[in-house]
Amino acid sequence: MGLDELKPGNTKRAQATAIKAFKAFVKAENVDFHCVKRCYEKD
Repeated sequence: MGLDELKPGNTKRAQATAIKAFKAFVKAENVDFHCVKRCYEKD
């Protein structure tokens, strides 16, 4: 059993909503999401 399985359902939904909103923002700014992902991986 992993730690993710112990998280409450609303925490998982909130995380999914935040990720979806961030991806929509990146798309609206005409930025390739893979570029953003590479920037995060460098840090």
